Amino acid sequence: VCNRCSWELAALTSARNYLDHTHGIKIKAQQPQVVIKGQAKLKQILRRQGEKQQAQANERERKILRNAINMKVFKESLLQLIV
Repeated sequence: VCNRCSWELAALTSARNYLDHTHGIKIKAQQPQVVIKGQAKLKQILRRQGEKQQAQANERERKILRNAINMKVFKESLLQLIV
């Protein structure tokens, strides 16, 4: 409901457009809290997923490096260095 005239409409976008074009009143549209909270939650989920993937990649790399070392040869080499 417009206080300056008899215009009535329930849709916020239409009301903003009406006030702007008819009365020169500009109202900045804001995102609903549910959208803002949803975007924040999505960012948090994506960040956690990225951290989890990085941890898995690090573990795979450690496993590859452990398997690349021949422990028998490594221990023999250590013994030769000590003796």
